[in-house]
Amino acid sequence: VPDETRGVWVGRRVFHSALYGAHAVTLCVTLDKGLQSTLSSRGCFALGPLTEFCDLVPAYYLTPTSSMQLVQACVAVLPRLQANTIQSYAASLRERACTSAEEQMKNSCFVLLQLVNALKHLQAQGMEEAPASLSSFLLCGEEREQVSPRLCVLQGLGAGTVRSDDGEKKVSLCQCALIAVRELMPDKPLTPLVSRLLSQERAVSLSQVIITVFGN
Repeated sequence: VPDETRGVWVGRRVFHSALYGAHAVTLCVTLDKGLQSTLSSRGCFALGPLTEFCDLVPAYYLTPTSSMQLVQACVAVLPRLQANTIQSYAASLRERACTSAEEQMKNSCFVLLQLVNALKHLQAQGMEEAPASLSSFLLCGEEREQVSPRLCVLQGLGAGTVRSDDGEKKVSLCQCALIAVRELMPDKPLTPLVSRLLSQERAVSLSQVIITVFGN
C-alpha cells in the first residue's frame, strides 16, 4: 500500500488502493474476522474478493493514527475499484463542476434503484434493520468518472448477520431508503405520500417510494 494513500472507511472496514506486483488492486482491511467472511458471499450485491487472509498490519491502516504498532487483521484482495460510501458519492456528485443537474439526478437515481433492490433482497431474507450510517453498503466504481458505480452489500444476506452489539444505531430498511434519498437528492422535498409509504415498512413500500420520488 503506498504510504500516501488514504483509506475509505465504511463502518469498521477500510478500503485501500494497493499494488500487488504489477497489478493494481484494492484491499479491504478489518479487525473483525466475522465481517470479513461476509464479503465472499455470492449474489449480485456481493464484492467477490480474489482472496482473503489474516496477517499483521500497521495500525494506521485501520485507524486514523500514525502508530506503527502491528495488529492482527483480516485482508480481502479485490480488483481495483473506486470505493465510496453513499454519502461520499453524493458529495462528489455535488462537487463536480462539469456535471449538469440532469446528469446528477440520473446518477443519483441509478444508485437509489440499486439500493432499493438490495433492501428488498435483505427484507426477503428476513432482515428488518440496518445501520443508519448506511455502512452496510459500498459503491464500487471505476476510475473513469462517467461510469456509474455498482452497489454492494457488505453484510451477509441472512437474518442473523447484523450484529446487535456493534454500537451502531439501527433503523428500518425503509428508513435507510429515506436517508439515502435525502443524501442523494437533498434539494428534492419529500411529499406526505413518501413519508406515509415509509411508515408502512413493507417490501412493496420501497418500490412505491422510488416510483413516487422519481415521478415528481
